[in-house]
Amino acid sequence: MDSRREPSDKLMALSFINSVDRPQSRRDHEEIAIPWRKAFPEVTDDLLPGFTLKGTRQLAGLTQQQLANQVGVSRSQISALENGKQSIQQELAKKLAKVFKVNYRLFLA
Repeated sequence: MDSRREPSDKLMALSFINSVDRPQSRRDHEEIAIPWRKAFPEVTDDLLPGFTLKGTRQLAGLTQQQLANQVGVSRSQISALENGKQSIQQELAKKLAKVFKVNYRLFLA
């Protein structure tokens, strides 16, 4: 009988995890960050409010219909706002802000 033991799956997994290259400091992490405008060049200033609305809605886990019901507009209007086909007016921005508990200016151009 061979006295050597095969490494366990758990030990092999730990060995792999420790060998993964990780940033050594916060500075290393910051060096790989890029400005959001470079990451999303298609998002121009006129599209930013809709882009922000869509991201905020998705982050909150709401469908367009659920959000529309909460602010008193149609689902198609939410879609148009998110796609930059309609601008978000101050009154609606305030309703959206109340739903998401953020400053209403977030949704204004």
